[in-house]
Amino acid sequence: MNEWGSHQQTPASYSKAYNNAIDVVREKYAGPLIIDLAGWAQETTLAREVSDSLRDNNIIYSAHIYPGAYVGYSSKGGHTMTISDLDTLEAAGRPVIIGEFGSIANGSADWSALVDHAKSKGWTVIGWAWNGDGEGMNMTSPMWPNTP
Repeated sequence: MNEWGSHQQTPASYSKAYNNAIDVVREKYAGPLIIDLAGWAQETTLAREVSDSLRDNNIIYSAHIYPGAYVGYSSKGGHTMTISDLDTLEAAGRPVIIGEFGSIANGSADWSALVDHAKSKGWTVIGWAWNGDGEGMNMTSPMWPNTP
């Protein structure tokens, strides 16, 4: 469930949609499920608030970190993602991974410090595109050619 839901999701709409989807997946698969946070996987406060209303305990949250990372659902109002937002996510009590990160896009979030903070928590950090993403996030240089 990559980047499902906008920054306008509410706890009720997020949990309803994910609980319905999880029920369908559980008909065939019993292992851990990785689900992105709402708001392009950046709504950490919403994820903390909704955690208890997700009926499944075998869930891993995935957050995405870029310079444009934005947390709209927050008591602080909309703001650029900060280290305290990752601490808020940790308070959800679920395992967390950083499912995407990178330096592309406009914004003032300190993506590198956020990734370092996530790593200091022992969270898995996954590189989104080793090669060929088309948006400047390639983690190999030079890029290798496309092959069938």
